[in-house]
Amino acid sequence: MPFRHINVFNFSNALNQIDAEYVSVDQLKSVLNDEIWQAHLNNQNSILIRMFKKLSVGVDKNVVEKEAILSLGLLLCSGSEDDRISILFNNICEEDSTELTRS
Repeated sequence: MPFRHINVFNFSNALNQIDAEYVSVDQLKSVLNDEIWQAHLNNQNSILIRMFKKLSVGVDKNVVEKEAILSLGLLLCSGSEDDRISILFNNICEEDSTELTRS
């Protein structure tokens, strides 16, 4: 799996270049264009593509929710725990514009 070869911030930034709620493999190819990602995204038998097929949604089952892909990145990409928390918090704040406070 290519996730471990990219920092979670770089992965999140690449994914955020896609302005859609659902993401296709072709869209991922356009933003994750290094050798390792391309090898996995272009191989229909790779674990990555098989996983995307299981997560796919829609009428023709060729797209995956961007949040599901980001969640995989948070779990599998390189980076510190603080990096992951920061990205997760920012994603939650984007989804829910209400202010989060400590109780």
